[in-house]
Amino acid sequence: MATKIEAVAINDAALSVRGLTADLPKGMARAHAVENVSFELERGQILRIIGESRSGKSVTANTIMGLLPKIIPVTSGAINLGGTTIVGAPEKKSRQLRGRVVSMIFQDPLSALTPLMTVGEQVTEVMAAHGVGTKASRRDRALELLCPTRNSCISSTPSGFRVVSASDIQRRKDMSVMFIPHDFGVVAEIADSVVVMDKGRIVEQGGADQVLKSPAALTRSA
Repeated sequence: MATKIEAVAINDAALSVRGLTADLPKGMARAHAVENVSFELERGQILRIIGESRSGKSVTANTIMGLLPKIIPVTSGAINLGGTTIVGAPEKKSRQLRGRVVSMIFQDPLSALTPLMTVGEQVTEVMAAHGVGTKASRRDRALELLCPTRNSCISSTPSGFRVVSASDIQRRKDMSVMFIPHDFGVVAEIADSVVVMDKGRIVEQGGADQVLKSPAALTRSA
């Protein structure tokens, strides 16, 4: 199949995905990991993507991050991140964006962190890669991020803590956030909009109240 990488017109959205299609290897249960996926994340808002396992949520996120494995090639569509085209961009450009313009917080820290380095070293490594601060200032910043204060708000569940932390940062920094939760209820109250995926396609999307309270698609969240 010929690859068709399109341009995306710049608008006010923080993230714009248009007609995204990525192929699965031959012999799989379906032809596409994601097919004709289109949505927008507005500036300063929280978008929640839900769906069953293998619905295409993680493939979509990894494509945005430029982390999609070569065995799952993007064959059509485009992604625009704050005016920068992601699909088809060279790896050097993607590396410049990761950690500075766009970041991913993985749900499982055991798979996201390496036991061969301290957590602090892994935090400062990101700052060093982008030329942020000095060795001493990066260490101080890592301690500030990792050490809780007496005023810290810690949830009783790991997933709840991630949501509390991310939503607080989102409000303070006026960031745009895309959540891919495994706990259906944990972010129901903080999402501005929702995208529902099934078998690689978007089956429903809209405002959070509309989709969560009066869903048109019969899906189970993963």
